Amino acid sequence: MPTFLWLSITGFVLEYCPVCAELYGYDEKEDGELQSIFTKDCKIKRILQKNKFPIEEATFEDGVVTVDKARRGFDLRRELQLRLKIPDPRVDIDVRRLGKLVDQYGRNVIRLAIFIDRFQIINLSKHPELKYLHYIRWVPAFMTPYAPHGIIQAVHSRESEKELERLFFLGGSRIEPAVELATAVG
Repeated sequence: MPTFLWLSITGFVLEYCPVCAELYGYDEKEDGELQSIFTKDCKIKRILQKNKFPIEEATFEDGVVTVDKARRGFDLRRELQLRLKIPDPRVDIDVRRLGKLVDQYGRNVIRLAIFIDRFQIINLSKHPELKYLHYIRWVPAFMTPYAPHGIIQAVHSRESEKELERLFFLGGSRIEPAVELATAVG
């Protein structure tokens, strides 16, 4: 049975960043592996739970936390049908993308295929090479297909949950980079 990565959201943090710790709910001191992430109530945790991500099944690997949500192709099709009622260019792109997969693999295969939505948090203290690869100067930063200009730099912890959810899953976010309220990567 084929598996497709449908949505990938990556968040970049530093282990000693108080803004990141507030946004993700982890202990900012001595937690390079991010083992204490989502232990406190925080905005990202509430957004992921609202979108049915299994936070308790997160995988921890050397400063990288990954939360995957799997769904079948017919669930994805139903969700796209519901979103088509509101005109949005991002939904049209997703429908065309799904149509190409159906043309390539066939309707019965895609209907039962597994589509994965992935939310990943990377600690730049453990992986400093990624800050140069993605030109990250401020954290917390998010890389998502719905970001207006690629990577949104320096999203501050006072941003509303509604705007963060739009940035991650819906599109149309009005988040502006907030450099004065973030932590420099170094």
